[in-house]
Amino acid sequence: GDCAERFADCYRSHIINRVQNIERMGAILHEGLQKPILQIGRMAGQYAKPRSSPYETINGAQVPSFKGDIINSLDLKGRNPDPARLHRGYTCSATTMNTIRGYLKNHPMIDKEDNSSGTTDTSSLTDCPPIDDENFFVSHEALLLAYEESFTTFCKAGDSRPYNLSGHFLWIGERTRQLNEAHVEYFRGIANPIGVKVGPTADPQQIVDLVNILNPDNEPGKIVLISRMGLKSVQEKLAPIVEKVKESGKTVLWVCDPMHGNTYATPSKIKTRDYASVVQEIKHVNEIFTNCGVNLGGIHLEVTWEDVTECIDENTDITADTLNVNYNTSCDPRLNGSQCENFTKAFVDYLTTLREASS
Repeated sequence: GDCAERFADCYRSHIINRVQNIERMGAILHEGLQKPILQIGRMAGQYAKPRSSPYETINGAQVPSFKGDIINSLDLKGRNPDPARLHRGYTCSATTMNTIRGYLKNHPMIDKEDNSSGTTDTSSLTDCPPIDDENFFVSHEALLLAYEESFTTFCKAGDSRPYNLSGHFLWIGERTRQLNEAHVEYFRGIANPIGVKVGPTADPQQIVDLVNILNPDNEPGKIVLISRMGLKSVQEKLAPIVEKVKESGKTVLWVCDPMHGNTYATPSKIKTRDYASVVQEIKHVNEIFTNCGVNLGGIHLEVTWEDVTECIDENTDITADTLNVNYNTSCDPRLNGSQCENFTKAFVDYLTTLREASS
């Protein structure tokens, strides 16, 4: 889903197009790999963003950084934090969830005959399992603890653990996974499945200690470790962490985020990512996991169904000079609809080639 959801995008057609984009990617994976696909939207709550600096310079003026619609506005006139935005964040999240439920109830899978976005030919996708509210989930980074705590409650009879009801799957970011800080303390108390971003600064023993804190009973399915190393660091940094976690005997699901570690600014200071680097990193990560004896369990991507020009891609003629043609992200660059399809198909082709070679 989006790097940062926008309040302005909280309307029915936009929400449905986002869900359909995820459905199309899931259908390509299912058809190509013949495996069940679990779809988790980065939506219905992804309104807060951590930033590396509290300020940024725009047109020569220093202003507070945009930290997501739930905190302040992308408009320079609204950069001061506004608590009233928390209420609107809740309203937009609830609206998004209700829209998803209504859509899935009436459209249990993408319509192969009416592909309204026009980005993917789904006519050949057969035998795909129905997509409904039983197997479509939403997620976000649980960054604002006071906000997240207000959704935390006991909700299952006989279960003494509280759940955070703001989303199905929540994750801790690269900047907030320190062992002695508040986010880890909060996350260790909730029963939701938990994701942890693992970047190039991660220490192998620290990740093992973190998993112990978050999942002391070693409950299967509880912890998802999301590699976001970047192409330049993945070969050196990832394997020691995977090996250390494996040696500890901890049960985790490994997922790859091939986007965040590949962000950079062009000479004209436009933030972008190379599509080719995203594809290459997922291949490197899969090779490392295979060599370490663990499975790649999922992919975490920042995407949009829209025809944006945010990630450089020679296949679609998006260059550093044409990024500003339709550069609409409020934070980090996303794969557009065509790139989503191309990435998913390239990944299927890559795994199919490996499978055929091994057999």
